[in-house]
Amino acid sequence: MNGLLAGDRDNGPRGHQVEDIGPILLVEDNPGDADFIEEILADQRSQLIHAASLSRASEILRDIAVNAILLDLGLPDGNGIECVHAIRSVASDAPIVVLTGLDEERLALQCLEAGAQDYIPKSDLKGTSLARAIRYAAARTREASERSRAEQLRALLAGIVEASGDAVFSGGPDGTITSWNPAAERIFGYSSAEAIGTRAHDLLRAVDVENAVEQRGVLAVALQDGSVGEHEITLLARDGRQMTLSMVAFGLPDAEGTIQQFGAICRDVTEKRRQEAQMRAQFEMLKIRDRQMRQLTARLNTVREEEQKRIAREVHDELGQLLTALKMDVWWMNRKLEAGTPLADILVPKLNDASELIEATIETVRRIAAELRPSALDVLGLAAAVEDEARRFEMRTGLSAVCRVDESDLPPPEIATAFFRVLQEMLTNIIRHAQASCIRIDFTTTQEDWRLSVSDDGKGFAEIPKEGASLGLLGMRERVELFGGSIRIAPNSPTGAVVSARVPK
Repeated sequence: MNGLLAGDRDNGPRGHQVEDIGPILLVEDNPGDADFIEEILADQRSQLIHAASLSRASEILRDIAVNAILLDLGLPDGNGIECVHAIRSVASDAPIVVLTGLDEERLALQCLEAGAQDYIPKSDLKGTSLARAIRYAAARTREASERSRAEQLRALLAGIVEASGDAVFSGGPDGTITSWNPAAERIFGYSSAEAIGTRAHDLLRAVDVENAVEQRGVLAVALQDGSVGEHEITLLARDGRQMTLSMVAFGLPDAEGTIQQFGAICRDVTEKRRQEAQMRAQFEMLKIRDRQMRQLTARLNTVREEEQKRIAREVHDELGQLLTALKMDVWWMNRKLEAGTPLADILVPKLNDASELIEATIETVRRIAAELRPSALDVLGLAAAVEDEARRFEMRTGLSAVCRVDESDLPPPEIATAFFRVLQEMLTNIIRHAQASCIRIDFTTTQEDWRLSVSDDGKGFAEIPKEGASLGLLGMRERVELFGGSIRIAPNSPTGAVVSARVPK
């Protein structure tokens, strides 16, 4: 394109330094004009990149981001407005300042419509004016970009509000509704046309005075302080049904930061609260049933213990007395027979055998009576019963049993009975499964609870038994859980297992 007149080369005041305007792409095929523009921008702290054609400019723009593009409209591979279109196609966001030797208003408007930010005839070029034009163009581009992003964000938010399943609405300082999304229409039953322009407290009818005060207070605080946390209120829908709503309100500041409107989000939690209430009712019913089952189990255990006590007493006292009387009769008959007589030679051995059989039967009766209900538990208490059970365990199995009982604060009879039955089950399991050589029984008391633990040096458990894995373990759990206790199974060191029962005081 034609070069500039020498008289036009006025760079403006020298020495006037301005802020860095960054990398600038100059698309100019005239070397003289390119040199001139580089000269007048020398004091403007810019980095000038030169391209003599549209094709070269396109290559540069694909690799380098520039702050602005100075574009000549008369190039070897493009002319006029098509130059703007070509540059815009590869650099849609970069600001374009058109430089031309033609001072034509119509062309300038066409360039601006095509996407350029400014139009400067080359005859008007000065260093400061060109730099200012570049900055203004960049600023306008940024503003346009920010405005576009804001509009996109606004459209996105509007789409989210429209698609939301929660009621979203806004209102002015007097509570008049200014926006109303489709979910609000569905939840409250009022169309957008009906809601907008109506005061919120007239439309959103509270079920009672307390909820009305809550609703107005939430919106008032939102307008005053800017935000309100989640509140739960009960309102009436258009058809009169009650709704439980989770409501969040917030202030909406204007451009100056002043809160002039409120926004609110309401989620209908009516069904959720109904289900929660139903679950609570079912849970309470389960608690009642569980309490009844525990009471029934406790009663059955009490009845069973009383029955076993009665049977043990009858077996020990009545059957034991009969056997003792029979033993005395056999002894009397043995004494009455004269030694050396043929009858004595026949009867005495038989009577001796009968006496031994009666004695064995008496021992069996005593053992059965003790297993049904050890007399030591009722007469001497838990400590003596535990020690007696340990001695009986040693006699039955030949294993060593170490017993330690803290007698400072023994539990009441019903808990003592539960501990004793748990101990019997623990010892039975050791006999059946543990393959142990010795055991240790500990009964301790603390300020919080009583504890019974039985440890052995047997083979232990390959894995800790799960709850309900055996009737014995289930029975132990049921006995202690009646009193709020628990059973714990753990490995012993170095081998074996430890089974503990705990009942709180």
